[in-house]
Amino acid sequence: MEISDRRQLGHTNMKVHVFHLDVIDWDELNSNQEALEIYRKITHSADNITIRDCWINGTRGLGPRNMFSYFKVAEVEIATDDMMVAAEGAFEATNHTDHNWKENQQIKWSVVTDCRSTSVGDVMMVETPDLDEHPAGVEVIFVDTIGFQEVYQ
Repeated sequence: MEISDRRQLGHTNMKVHVFHLDVIDWDELNSNQEALEIYRKITHSADNITIRDCWINGTRGLGPRNMFSYFKVAEVEIATDDMMVAAEGAFEATNHTDHNWKENQQIKWSVVTDCRSTSVGDVMMVETPDLDEHPAGVEVIFVDTIGFQEVYQ
């Protein structure tokens, strides 16, 4: 069954919080091998990525000397009860196609400034009503090179 077909079968709306990875100083990042390795790990593969690697807080940086961080860019609602379908829908909704992604109907909130499309290394927090499987009420999803990966907490 295709993702769009599964999305239409959903009985609930899942809220997805989308966070983009932001580099504070590219020159400094490129000159710091340790920071560059952490950045490459985040942007090239979700293998063994942990919540510590994807520290989601715009006021606290990642890597040596806080060279990069995540900041919230959108809240998206997707009609589904499947977490990965919600992530796929949020990814599609926060990508520019023939128009600015902020104009998409699924976007319930977005940053005021212009913003790039969601891409590899970005993170989504999917709210879930299934507290038995997800006691925190959210699942953290990493945008990988192909598809999505749940982040190990």
